[in-house]
Amino acid sequence: MHVGRRIEADDERGRASLVRYLARPPFAEAQLEWLDDERLRLTFRSPTRAGQSSVVLSRLQLLRRLLCLIAPPRQHQVRYAGVLAPAAKLRARVTPAGRIAVQGTWFQDRRYEPMVPLRRRVPWAELLAKTYDVYGL
Repeated sequence: MHVGRRIEADDERGRASLVRYLARPPFAEAQLEWLDDERLRLTFRSPTRAGQSSVVLSRLQLLRRLLCLIAPPRQHQVRYAGVLAPAAKLRARVTPAGRIAVQGTWFQDRRYEPMVPLRRRVPWAELLAKTYDVYGL
């Protein structure tokens, strides 16, 4: 599911649509066929590149394959590569670091002065000083 989707509290149709989406299975029930008490045949919608159209699995093998589809908690679903990768050396030059206070400028020796980010949060002491008109901090 994509987190960009938003449903209001009083949107009955939206909630019903969300429940249907979350309750849908990863494959149709007609794709499963019991061979005996322990083995199942899962028929694919289309053959693989090797021409395989079904696979025979035990109950445990099927559960393992289904569990692999569930993302672990706190794992990012979008992965970046190249200059946008988390450990890229040039990432700071191409992504904004919070709100930008001073635009970068070129100097005489052609060096680039990086942009200086503003603080995102104001310290609690400064907020209290502004509230009570105390400027000694």
